[in-house]
Amino acid sequence: MRKIIQFLFGTLLSLVLISSCNNSKMKVPEGILNPNELKPLLVDIHLIDGMLHLKKTVRKEKEDSAFNYYPAILKKHGTSREMFDSTILFYTQYPEEFTKIYDEVLEDLSKMEGDRRELIDAKSDSLE
Repeated sequence: MRKIIQFLFGTLLSLVLISSCNNSKMKVPEGILNPNELKPLLVDIHLIDGMLHLKKTVRKEKEDSAFNYYPAILKKHGTSREMFDSTILFYTQYPEEFTKIYDEVLEDLSKMEGDRRELIDAKSDSLE
């Protein structure tokens, strides 16, 4: 199952990279998530994927597939699978914008990681 997810994600990124650049101003149509809505959703998806990856290194659980968590993430962000898929397809037509969104996603994830490391370090220091 993980290989399927990796394949789909790789295919998606390939589409973004090879899609033709549309130099016109991007206008987000109705039914498509705007960048401010898409970014936190992508952050949550990557967080759950990371959590599941770590969990699978400890023990193998079939029921802990990302596909079991995605509906809850989509619901949290008030969107459907169809809208998410349409949104991703839309942004593949604007690779520069999609790259900007993903840069912000990566920044948020890096900040979260840094904050977590600081918390762990602070707890370690207090135990000494």
